[in-house]
Amino acid sequence: MELQDFAPIFGEPTRVEWINRGSLPLHRFLFHVYTPNPSQLRFLATDFHSNTWESTKSALQLQDMRDDIGIGGAFSEFVNYVVASMNFGDVRLCMEGQSGKDGAACVKLIAQKSKGMPVFSISLTKLIDSAASEAMATLSLGLFNSLKHKECALIKEQEHSLQLKTMISSEKEKNENIQTQLGQYGKKQKLQNTNASNSPNKSVHNIGSTQVTNRVVPAHRRAKTRGALLQDSEDDNERERSLQSTFEEKEKKQELLNTDALPNAVGFQKSPDRSIHDIGSTKVTNRVVPAHRRARTRGALLQDNEDDNGR
Repeated sequence: MELQDFAPIFGEPTRVEWINRGSLPLHRFLFHVYTPNPSQLRFLATDFHSNTWESTKSALQLQDMRDDIGIGGAFSEFVNYVVASMNFGDVRLCMEGQSGKDGAACVKLIAQKSKGMPVFSISLTKLIDSAASEAMATLSLGLFNSLKHKECALIKEQEHSLQLKTMISSEKEKNENIQTQLGQYGKKQKLQNTNASNSPNKSVHNIGSTQVTNRVVPAHRRAKTRGALLQDSEDDNERERSLQSTFEEKEKKQELLNTDALPNAVGFQKSPDRSIHDIGSTKVTNRVVPAHRRARTRGALLQDNEDDNGR
């Protein structure tokens, strides 16, 4: 920290010592450290009565004080040490003697950041009359401005904290809504999974009941019947065509036989046995497939096809 960046410091000494005070009263003191200009640092202490003391150090004097104390490093580090000591360290105000009826003869401001750390001491000069009044006014106004600045900063922090609380409340409400939706979705998903796990058994049961309901004819019998129908229909078509051609041939032969039988009708009485034998043989020859068997086959085919269409 450089001197131009130095923030005013206000405080009360942790201890006030007055050697050979006599009967003079000892009041409470306040100190004030600030920069009247960017190249100087001023130390002020007052009890707002008869004791107002100050010391102004230039940058060169502060560097010499740094060397006397034994603090190494850059000048800014020494300034930081002074600030830390005056703000958080042990600050003592040591006074000696009497200056008539107005106060002490000499005063030193001693500060130490913590035990074991370097101690710096600054001799103060007493201010009287208008100079003392001006110093007290500077301290009072500086303290007021500092408190005002801190109050404004506190208000801003409170407003920011309120905004954060509002945001947190809104986020909590959104989070609760999301949690509620997730809970409902989880229940719905669980219900769907439960239904999905139960649906196969139900489907199998329904399929089984449907099959039982529709099974008027046993499955093995229906399979055989359908297979027989498909096979029989093809074989029967071929057989029917074969029978038709055979029947046509037999009809032709029959016509020929009938034609031959007309001339022989006269000789029927002469040889009845032969005519009967020929007629019998003709009947046997014409019955390649019995009529009732052929009717049954065709009826079975027609009946099976109707049953399958119904099924």
